[in-house]
Amino acid sequence: MCSSDLEKVAADNPTNLETRRDLSNAYVKVGEMWARHGNMKRAYKRFADSLTIQEQLFLAKPMDDGLQRELAEIYEQMASTKGKDAGALYAKALEIRTKRASAHPADPQLKRDLAAAYDRFAALTPADVPPEPLERSLEIRKSLAMASTPTPETQRDLSLAYKKTAAANLARGRLDRARELFEEHLELTKKRAAADPGSLQLQFQLSALYDSLGSVNRLSGHFEAAQKSFQQSLEIRTQLANANPAHLRPQDLRLPNVLLGNPMPQ
Repeated sequence: MCSSDLEKVAADNPTNLETRRDLSNAYVKVGEMWARHGNMKRAYKRFADSLTIQEQLFLAKPMDDGLQRELAEIYEQMASTKGKDAGALYAKALEIRTKRASAHPADPQLKRDLAAAYDRFAALTPADVPPEPLERSLEIRKSLAMASTPTPETQRDLSLAYKKTAAANLARGRLDRARELFEEHLELTKKRAAADPGSLQLQFQLSALYDSLGSVNRLSGHFEAAQKSFQQSLEIRTQLANANPAHLRPQDLRLPNVLLGNPMPQ
């Protein structure tokens, strides 16, 4: 049934909550279609139509967990169109997701959803990402990683959270915090690499983290520590080059040498 038909059914049955919920979902599908085609103005309008219904349904059944989830999602979908009220909409979604996660502390999926919501909020201004939402996301992902046996998914999510949060702090000139995050990320990656010694990707990540740590130390004036980190990066890349010559390019070795003040000959 298309949205126009559902509008008529909903108008004829104003007290039928399920019919109104179906209409709300239909508006969302139309909004998603417009968003895929790049028409954010029309997408926003349909998401707003859905929100009007969702807020009415939520007032009627405020303890309904499904309605809470759907309301958070529609706030985020409206915010994703990057309208002027995007920040306020993300804040409302975060409030709902925080309450849901607090009400169900044993549910890891709700925590993952909350962490992802913080990531989306931070990405609202990609040219100047604020560290605070990313710090909250990182905190949640660290708790998830410690709460149970680590899985590849939780380890990857935590690694990415460290990377984003360190970069945001570095961009704001918070060198001490960036260094702390790079060091924690490095320790995590060392453990992952030890558990999977055949992973070239993890070895490259280790090398890149030593480079990042060296850069932060150099910016902070800690030149000896910077040189040590760059040397460790170079050693890893040299080992990889010797063991896997087909997987490494000359420029992969050149970067640490340049930073060490010893550029490779062309």
